[in-house]
Amino acid sequence: MKKILLLLFFIKITITALGQVGGTTVIIKGVVFNLDTVPLSGAVVSAEYVGDSLIYDTTDQNGNYLFIVKKPPLNHQLIATKEGYISDTANVSISGDTTLHDFYLNKKMKIVTLAGIITLDAGDNIQDVITTLIDSVSGDIIEKTHPDNDGYYLFDSVTEGIYIITAELDDYYSIPNNYHINTDSLNDGEMVNTLNFLLKPGSADLYGVVTNKYNALISGALIYIDDVLEDTTNDNGEFYVEGLSLTQHSLHVLAQDFLSKDTSFFLSTSEDTINVKLDYKPKLFIEDTLSQLSFISIVNQFSESKSFYVKGTQLQSEVVVHCPDNYEISKDTINFKNEDIEFPAADTIKEKVYIRFSPNISGELNDIVNISSQFAVPVVLNVKGVAYDVLNVNIFTPDDTVCPGTMVEINSEVTGGTGKYIYNWLKNGNPLSNEPSIRDAVNEETTYTLEVTDSSFSALLKDTSIVIYTFVDNTVILTDPKDDSVCLGDPVSFTIKLNVEAGVSYQWQRKEEGNNDWINLNDNDVYSGCKTNYLRINKTDILLDSNEFRCGYFRICDCFKKYSKSATLTVFPLPIDTIIRKGTNKTDIPIVLISPDSGQRYQWYINDSVITGATGQYYYPGLDGFKPGTYYVKITNKYGCSINTHPVKIKSTKAVNIKVYPNPSTNKLYINIQNIRYEENYSVTIRNLRGVPLIYTTFHAADNNTFIIPVDKLKTGSYLIEVRDKYKSKLYSDIIIIN
Repeated sequence: MKKILLLLFFIKITITALGQVGGTTVIIKGVVFNLDTVPLSGAVVSAEYVGDSLIYDTTDQNGNYLFIVKKPPLNHQLIATKEGYISDTANVSISGDTTLHDFYLNKKMKIVTLAGIITLDAGDNIQDVITTLIDSVSGDIIEKTHPDNDGYYLFDSVTEGIYIITAELDDYYSIPNNYHINTDSLNDGEMVNTLNFLLKPGSADLYGVVTNKYNALISGALIYIDDVLEDTTNDNGEFYVEGLSLTQHSLHVLAQDFLSKDTSFFLSTSEDTINVKLDYKPKLFIEDTLSQLSFISIVNQFSESKSFYVKGTQLQSEVVVHCPDNYEISKDTINFKNEDIEFPAADTIKEKVYIRFSPNISGELNDIVNISSQFAVPVVLNVKGVAYDVLNVNIFTPDDTVCPGTMVEINSEVTGGTGKYIYNWLKNGNPLSNEPSIRDAVNEETTYTLEVTDSSFSALLKDTSIVIYTFVDNTVILTDPKDDSVCLGDPVSFTIKLNVEAGVSYQWQRKEEGNNDWINLNDNDVYSGCKTNYLRINKTDILLDSNEFRCGYFRICDCFKKYSKSATLTVFPLPIDTIIRKGTNKTDIPIVLISPDSGQRYQWYINDSVITGATGQYYYPGLDGFKPGTYYVKITNKYGCSINTHPVKIKSTKAVNIKVYPNPSTNKLYINIQNIRYEENYSVTIRNLRGVPLIYTTFHAADNNTFIIPVDKLKTGSYLIEVRDKYKSKLYSDIIIIN
């Protein structure tokens, strides 16, 4: 009840205030926007006119301003200002009691200056240096310049952004390499003049020491840089190379009885240091000296075998292994039986020579293996073994192709051997688990390998692999839903478009203003198409204003659920559905019909027919003779939303009657007004036939009053006469003749 009383009170005050405007004062009002049509609060709008002080108003949170100015003059200069924006000036001509003018302000762009001093560590011309300003985001070169004789450089008029500054001169390098500058944090007009560079000659020297792994110095080592022999180490293991360019280089070091060493380095200073350690070349000796070798394998399965190795130092001949009858030896995937096998000479062996044996008979095994070389005492190994069933490993999973991120379970089945298994799962070659089965999330194509070892005999090993693939989604959104605005109650729709159509599922969602939660929509009286690419809101409600809408879409069993960009819905309010009637009772002739809504456009109707010329906020039904009937007005507000108000029925047939006589006249006219309910102010204007006003007067009249207008100063001829009420509605017009 309080809200209703307050609203009526506000309407009453508004009408009263509007009633005070006119005559010598008018209202100027409008909205201040930015270039994106977003209202700006806190902007100052002022009106200047000759002979008066400055009048101004500050915009509210919706960007509105309003003030009352005097007339004349009929032209006023308006100025809109706001901090951070460029001011705008407009010359406004007064029209009627209210004049509207909106402003659109452009935001000021911050301008800063970047500068510094360049110093050369040599005697070249400082003005040959090129300083470059680069856009860090796009990589585009914004500007290039040279320093002055004092090395000072400057980039002025730099706008907001992230930039890179470099200083370059042939055969020189800069310290630092560059500067990264974010001008967003600077104030408008600010200058940064500490971006200094030091340029040094672009060559450097390399110093280093060569040792063995025990830090003993190695003399006579050959130093190759970029495949060119540059130096030989002295007695202290030192080398020194001059005049190298500041870039990436390769280093190759050779020394007798040592393995060569290859590496690379990057020179960035005038002198750099690199030290090299060399490893000895391998020399043969027998490492595995077990007198008895427990040995498990599978009959006729040569891939399951016992391995051991020999290695050594300073060996110049091959390693020879004799294979007894009951075994086959594997070398380079070729199996040999009952013969001597030669392995490479020591100068081609890095560290170890692997020898694998496989029994080719069943039952108990007891044999001797001889391993010998030219510089090593032969090793006699007593090999004993027992054959077991084949070790067999299978792995399986329900699905070999899954959505990315799916948790899969991979199970194993192992048979053979002694039954005491050790599991080792690998994921793309990396350790994963030691359990018989695993569960793992698959994000991309992945290879899972299971290695199974019999814990009783480490030589008994079997591995197998499986590849799990992931679905690949090539769905791309071509068109996102767009922001839209409608009048309250009107329908609206949003749509998205993808590069594919088949097999796509959709789900539209809504997020309320001030809420971070997205709500799935379902078809009902309000929404339709909630699970298609086309969402329709059948009738908008004010609660949907500033709500956001987006569409989720996915393919391949919900693998790749994605969302479109969100679109914001703006619901504009409708005009006020009310007509205020000014009269004595429901059957009397009203003085005036008033629409309290301050819309932008009006059109009055009687009995559903347009009343020609009735396009104001006020309408006087007695104009040109009263007509009984049903009156309403179509109001269109500033958002372009329209509404037909509820009608007002007027039954009386009485109309305001105005008589002007005599006509023709000589020196005076009589004006008689009948059928009015209240005393009111009226105005009379007499113009020549070109429309120039010659006589203008006002008078206060009650019902059946007669007033005299002197016309003796008018020349003989024809003239136009008009009578209007205080709402400026034309009540009477005619041509009069003056004799």
